Amino acid sequence: MQHSSDLVVVLDADGTLSYVSPAVRRILGRDPEAHVGTSVFELLHPAERDSARAALAETVRTAGVKELLDVRVAHADGSWRKLEIVANNLLADPYVGAVVVNARDVTERLRLEEQLLQSQKMDAVGRLAGGIAHDFNNLLTAITGYTALLLEDLGPRDPRRPDLEEIDAAADRAKALVDQLLSFSRRKVVQPGTLDLNEVVTSMESLLRRLLPADIDLRTELAPGRPAVRADRSQLEQVVLNLVVNARDAMPDGGRLVVATRRTDPPEDRHEEVVLSVTDDGVGMDAETRQQIFEPFFTTKTRGRGTGLGLSTVYGIVTQAGGRIAVESAPGRGSAFHVHLPASRRAAVARAGAPRARDPGPRGHETVLVVEHDEHVRALVREVLARHGYSVLDVADPDRAWALVAASERPVDLLLSSAVLPGVSGPELARRLRAVHPRLEALFVSGAPNETAGEPLAPAEVLLKPFRPDQLVHRIREVLERRGR
Repeated sequence: MQHSSDLVVVLDADGTLSYVSPAVRRILGRDPEAHVGTSVFELLHPAERDSARAALAETVRTAGVKELLDVRVAHADGSWRKLEIVANNLLADPYVGAVVVNARDVTERLRLEEQLLQSQKMDAVGRLAGGIAHDFNNLLTAITGYTALLLEDLGPRDPRRPDLEEIDAAADRAKALVDQLLSFSRRKVVQPGTLDLNEVVTSMESLLRRLLPADIDLRTELAPGRPAVRADRSQLEQVVLNLVVNARDAMPDGGRLVVATRRTDPPEDRHEEVVLSVTDDGVGMDAETRQQIFEPFFTTKTRGRGTGLGLSTVYGIVTQAGGRIAVESAPGRGSAFHVHLPASRRAAVARAGAPRARDPGPRGHETVLVVEHDEHVRALVREVLARHGYSVLDVADPDRAWALVAASERPVDLLLSSAVLPGVSGPELARRLRAVHPRLEALFVSGAPNETAGEPLAPAEVLLKPFRPDQLVHRIREVLERRGR
């Protein structure tokens, strides 16, 4: 017992310790002699003392070895260690007359098991994200596309316009949810650029206000100038959105929410940073909760109100961008999340992106072959291209595409195809069609960044769903104009 790697204790029927092995120094940081004569239950977590007393009583009633339970035991530094306990009732043995307990420290093993479980959960979410992205983005493409077409047809004073704009905003929030899943599973293509952090916050302000109830006062406090960071814009917007939503949920009775930016004065061994802070005066968190908030699937919200992915996604985005997060919080005193991002020495660029529905986009006259199995997306693309002057041939699968091209006498200028098709990839279909139309250009539509059937595609060759009509016609025009260069 003196040299056992496990902790061995000897106790009487009521739990009083008569011997504690030296392993207690290594496992619990305690002096073995100091605990002789005390109750073993004093070392246990309060929530587990009753079950431990019941287990000891059962052991006393029955002779022999009995597995008890896993218990949390106090370490000298104030932390809790998880011990796996086996007890041997030797009260009837005249040479022992006690219960001998072997306790093995399984804290690290359980931590590794939990990490494995979380890894498996993350892998499951990654598979889920890839599985739903295609179908969900098809739905969003149809929703945003037809909404944009209706907005084109309505005048700026039409009373129906606000309703359509709300539908459009809801679709944007749905797209952000898909992006969150893809970012969490690391299946989203990251496109970092130099961004003005103030502009990112300002451009999101109207969306954030729509997410907040009337009893939450949203304020922005922005650093002077244009604090520049290098990050992916959609991911940075996702960080702001997730932190604001968390702050909102922490203030069920209303309160004040501040989104602020500032520059830091770095010490000599660090580079300059730009800090994004989201501060609320809500319920706050204790130390134990703060230690877990970035773990996947951990949430303090009620069932149905939180997935436990928000802050873990924020953590992944920030660390991937070379930043870090500091958290200040206490029960009843609110919370402050400080996102530190490396400052960029380049000047921040204006927000990129194609114009929204008010700009219908450029027109053309060429023939476009559309190969898309989703009938709603195919019908939308057909209508958009026809509105912009293109001749459109549309089919659902590669076999029909090949038959249509073989039977058609007019040349096809552009193939607009899903990246993945039944039995063949989009790039492979393009190679076959170029045997008939050598000058054929191609643009591949994908519901997820890695949805390319294993074939690497340049960003210029891919249009990600969900896309808007103006984005579609701009990209088609760019691809077709390559032929004249």
